[in-house]
Amino acid sequence: MSVGFMDNFQIKATLVANDFIDQCMISANGEYVKVYLYLLRHQDENVDISDIADHLNHTESDVKRAITYWTKAGVLKAQPLQAESEKKKMPVPEQAPVNFQVKEHAVTAEPEHYAVLEHGKEPEKQEIIEKPSYSPYQLSKLSDNEEFAQLLYVAQKYTGTIFSHKDCEVFAYLYEALGMSFDLLVHLVASCVQAEHREVRYMEAVALNWHKNGVKTVDQAKQGTELYVKGYANVMKAFGLSGRKPGASEHDLIRKWFYTYMFSPTLVTEACNRTMRALHQPSFEYADKILASWKEAGVRSLEDVKKLDQAREGERQQKNEENKRWQTSSKTDKNQFHNFKQRDTDYNALVMERLKERLNEQANQQ
Repeated sequence: MSVGFMDNFQIKATLVANDFIDQCMISANGEYVKVYLYLLRHQDENVDISDIADHLNHTESDVKRAITYWTKAGVLKAQPLQAESEKKKMPVPEQAPVNFQVKEHAVTAEPEHYAVLEHGKEPEKQEIIEKPSYSPYQLSKLSDNEEFAQLLYVAQKYTGTIFSHKDCEVFAYLYEALGMSFDLLVHLVASCVQAEHREVRYMEAVALNWHKNGVKTVDQAKQGTELYVKGYANVMKAFGLSGRKPGASEHDLIRKWFYTYMFSPTLVTEACNRTMRALHQPSFEYADKILASWKEAGVRSLEDVKKLDQAREGERQQKNEENKRWQTSSKTDKNQFHNFKQRDTDYNALVMERLKERLNEQANQQ
C-alpha cells in the first residue's frame, strides 16, 4: 500500500540576508527596498519591469532606478535570460556574502554638516564655480543621464516634494559643474532631511561649504559631521544645556565657530567655560565675543590662549601702574595748591576806612 504525506511545517518563505538588513536597507529609499524584496521573492524567475511596476504600484522608471541603484551597490547581479529575450528583463538578487561592502549612502545619526575635516590641518580649498543657468532643454538632456535622473528621484522622495525648475538647476550645478558624486549628494539630501531641513537652498549652502573645504567623499562628510556633533555636544554641556538641542540662532553661532573660525571643540569649550565663570549663566553671544577676539588675535590652540592671557595681563598691570602714577601726581598738585599762603585782607573794612578818611578830609576843608 502506497501512502502520500505532506509536511504540515513546510512553509513558503523568502530569506533576506543579514548583511542586506544591517548595511544596505538603512541607507536605501523605501521604494527601492520594495523592488529588491520583490526580485528576491522571484529570483528563480524571469520578471518584467511592467510586472514589478504593476505589483508595487510604481512607474517603470521607478523600477529601473531601483534596479540601477541595487546593481551599483553590488546587491544585484544580472543573469542570462532563458527565454523571451526580446522583453525587458531584470537582474535577480544575489545573496550577499559575509564580506559584502555597500556603497556608503548612510544617513548620519546627527544632523549638522561641519565641513572641517581635521583641526590643525587646513583642508584643500576648492574654487567655487559660478552657478550657470540651465534651460529646460539642458535639464532634459542632463536627465538622460541615468545617474542624474536617479539623483533627482531620490532627492524628491526624501524631501517629499516635486522639484521646481530652480531646484533641479541646483542639483545640476552641484552634480555637473562642481563635480560632486552621486553618493555624496544622496548623503547630503538624506542628512539634511533627517536634520529637518528640506529646503533645497539649505542643501545647496551645505554642499558649497563641503566643496569649499575639500569634502569629496561620504567618509569625509561623515568625519566632519562627527567632529561637529562632538563640538556642539561639548558646548551644550559646558553651558549646562545638555537636556535640549541648540536653537536656530545658537546653531548659527556654533556653525560660525567651527565653519568660519575653524576652532577646535577644545577651544570653543574653553570660551564657554569662561562665559560661565564671568556671567554665571549661558550666553552664546558672550562666548562669540571671546572667540571673535581669539580669531582676530590668531589663536589656534589653548597654548595660544595662555600666551594671549599673559600679554593682556601684562598690559593690564602696566595700565594700572600708569593710573597709580597719575593719581599720585594729581594728589601732589592738589597739596601744592592748598599749601599756598592765603590772603586774609578784609576788603569791606578797608573800604569803610577809606570812606571815613574822605569824610574827615571834607569836614576839615569846611
